[in-house]
Amino acid sequence: AASCWGSLIGVWRLMRQNAAIVFTSRILVTYYLFNFALTGATSAFNTNFGVWLARDHGFDQKAVGIATSILGLGEMVGCLLSFGLSDRLGHKNVINSFGVLACSTLVAFSLLENLVGSVLLGLTLLVLYYTLAEWCWITGLSFVSVATPPNVDNTITMQLLMSVGSIGSLLGTAAAHPLYRIGGYPLPTAITAVTTMVCLGIFSITTWRVPCSSKEVRSVTLPS
Repeated sequence: AASCWGSLIGVWRLMRQNAAIVFTSRILVTYYLFNFALTGATSAFNTNFGVWLARDHGFDQKAVGIATSILGLGEMVGCLLSFGLSDRLGHKNVINSFGVLACSTLVAFSLLENLVGSVLLGLTLLVLYYTLAEWCWITGLSFVSVATPPNVDNTITMQLLMSVGSIGSLLGTAAAHPLYRIGGYPLPTAITAVTTMVCLGIFSITTWRVPCSSKEVRSVTLPS
């Protein structure tokens, strides 16, 4: 037990020491901020997804399960498209362009749900969001790996990325139901999407002069 506790203390000290170095990098900090907001937005609409289908469109339990599986297909497509294409298009380009498209998709869903109320159109937009968001997230893993300071282990930056994302997911889930009670399903979706777009804008400004592809990045020293 003592050796286990000592190991945990050692890991904590290592994380704290490296985190202090990581958080001096504006590039990583702004990407972590975007990842925090993106995972929060996804969790916010996931939390109320089944309620929206059941209450607003009369879906039963089986139909909600099928609709959820369709969203999973969008996530799978985004994951598959990211391999090979992200490096060819440029990591920063993919994160910026597809991040904007993903957020715009959620905003469009929020507006059209109030104006049209078509479940088919809504599901189509949400599948598109899942595809784009997953593509961004997978590409972000490569971006963070390349942007990691040379004196920090990649595993540290990845663990911090996952931790920040988990906090975003927790807060997005916590905010989803109160916002749903105020303005229905579109309100938490729209608010978290706009917040994510603002965070993406901060990331874009910070990385304006950063090379786009991993090959270009490896040939230069990234600014802090």
